[in-house]
Amino acid sequence: MSSSHKKRLLLVGAGQEQIAAIKAAYEMDLFVIAVDGNPRAPGLRLAHQGICGDIRNVEYLTQLGKHEHVHGIFSHAVDLPHVVASVAQQLGLPGLAPDVAVRATNKWRRYQCLESHGVPCPKFALVHSIEEAQGVAAEFGYPVVLKPLESAGARGVRKVNTVGELDTAFRCALEFSSEPSVLVEEFLQGWEISTESVIVDGCIVTTGFADRNYISKERFAPYFIEDGHTIPSVLPHDQQARVVKVVEQAIRSLDIHWGVAKGDVILGDSGPVIFEMAPRTSGGRFCADMVPLATGINILPFLISMAVGVEVSEGELSPKFRRGAAQRFIFPDPGEIVGIHGVETARGLPGMYDVMLRNDMTMGRMVSPVTNHSDRIGHVIASGDTREEAVRNAEHAIHTIRIETRSLGFAQK
Repeated sequence: MSSSHKKRLLLVGAGQEQIAAIKAAYEMDLFVIAVDGNPRAPGLRLAHQGICGDIRNVEYLTQLGKHEHVHGIFSHAVDLPHVVASVAQQLGLPGLAPDVAVRATNKWRRYQCLESHGVPCPKFALVHSIEEAQGVAAEFGYPVVLKPLESAGARGVRKVNTVGELDTAFRCALEFSSEPSVLVEEFLQGWEISTESVIVDGCIVTTGFADRNYISKERFAPYFIEDGHTIPSVLPHDQQARVVKVVEQAIRSLDIHWGVAKGDVILGDSGPVIFEMAPRTSGGRFCADMVPLATGINILPFLISMAVGVEVSEGELSPKFRRGAAQRFIFPDPGEIVGIHGVETARGLPGMYDVMLRNDMTMGRMVSPVTNHSDRIGHVIASGDTREEAVRNAEHAIHTIRIETRSLGFAQK
């Protein structure tokens, strides 16, 4: 089919993670117009048409969509569902209602909605000053968690153990917030799960369900740094069913009636509690690699089809097989890189699906202290016939890779 007759997809974001969406669209014989604010974003070169532009500007993207006569707009692993929804509405294209996208993206509005519908979520409060934060923290009891209202990848999120830590945490959250306010949450403990669900024709199909892995929560304290995912979950089936039920309740309460919803859940003594439910695909290679590796389900072509108005069936979301998949991130000590060892050896190990080291991680470069997920420098993804085999393969690779650094006085802040 000539490019003039292909359906045209406007892809918002063209970074490394978005390459998976570009490739999926290519395989669907779509004409891909990718936009990113970074002129060096790798997806701009891979797309049929790459444009450097403001991906947060609704008017700009709307005019671009009109000029290019696009049939759909889509984003993957980018925390801009409200932007995508608004552009889709203005162009008359398939998409989520903008007010729903805003409500599910703003953490305070999301919690308000969940609470009003009786969906389990943490105790929370919106504060505009350190003094207000002190009052709420005293009411909830320490420790508490401070978060920006709109951010992803754990940016600006900190655990606060004492009143003396509130000032720093409050200012940290404001750095990543578009509003002069901060969310205070009670601190919850329990088994942590990531989910991903597709919503089509009023049906919710949870295609991704994984245990979140942590090396040690104390290593990166006061920040919350996840060390990857493992599929399948070790939770008994009845516990998994309880989690999925609450996930579906959250999706319906937020009125996410189209597209995708990424959830994070804590399973504590009182049952599942929702602390994240965003109307976007998950990043960190969970959606694009981990779930397909473990189940054969790749939701990207499905969601892109929805975005360009192609009819889909929920039957396409059934697992094709059940295997183990494990992801682990690479965490060298902060400092100047003086040695990189074992990367190629790790790539040749049994069960290895992917070994990734960030392009800027070369000799002489600096490794900064980890404060959010964007600071992670690389990962391994491994498969196996079982969960246990996948974990062994991933751990073998992680211990094979050594990034030597020379300390220059960094300290975890």
